[in-house]
Amino acid sequence: MSRRYEAMRRIVGRCSARNVPSDIASIQSETMVPRPPRRARQTTSLLVTLVKGAVMGDQQEPVQLVTPAERTPGPVTPGMDRQQAFATDRTWSGFVSTEPGMISGWHHHGDYETVIYVLRGGLRMEFGPEGSGTLEAGPGDFVHVPKGAIHRESNPSSEQADIIVVRAGVGESTFNVDGPASSR
Repeated sequence: MSRRYEAMRRIVGRCSARNVPSDIASIQSETMVPRPPRRARQTTSLLVTLVKGAVMGDQQEPVQLVTPAERTPGPVTPGMDRQQAFATDRTWSGFVSTEPGMISGWHHHGDYETVIYVLRGGLRMEFGPEGSGTLEAGPGDFVHVPKGAIHRESNPSSEQADIIVVRAGVGESTFNVDGPASSR
């Protein structure tokens, strides 16, 4: 049996409902088995960690939080209330609200791909030549919009629509345009 097990058995044997050791330090000292000293390791001034093939050093950006009160106005498209949560040189994310019956202006997102998650209400999207393509999404649905796709959103539901938007790409994230190209 190990020395640690033997020490624990001695302590348990001394305990009863009336006799419980009150000094935790004495229990710890009896159960602690000395460990051999560790070999000293050489360290460098730069902490480097490999994470999924990427080298990250001591210049790592911190994890951040944006509360609803901290969101800022996002890029403007008529009919849409965009609230920006995060914008970096490669991503954009935010919250968008639209009123019932709203139809946004035509726009595209340049070199950004967009993923939309519908929280509540409805989303109708028109796209393609002359706006001939349509899709409708409801709560729990995801929508993918390829980069450069000219489209417009509307809210066909009788309640406010709330969506979460995440974009990945570079450059400006929103370009308002007159409409999609003609199919002719």
